Amino acid sequence: MSETHAERGTAEPHDHAGHEHVSAAATDPVCGMHVVPGQSKGGTHRFQGRDFFFCSEKCRERFKATPDKY
Repeated sequence: MSETHAERGTAEPHDHAGHEHVSAAATDPVCGMHVVPGQSKGGTHRFQGRDFFFCSEKCRERFKATPDKY
């Protein structure tokens, strides 16, 4: 089972509405939420040649600030 927001230290509230839980989903590296690439509310960010997908803008901005942490 994946870690919760509290276990990862990312317990600040943010919206997870509209996220589908499907096998083709990507995982938000900040909070561990499953998101559908191309449909995620948080959009994407390319880092070191790889696309990362996010459940919210807040998670994307947190990742952009310290990508090596994730």
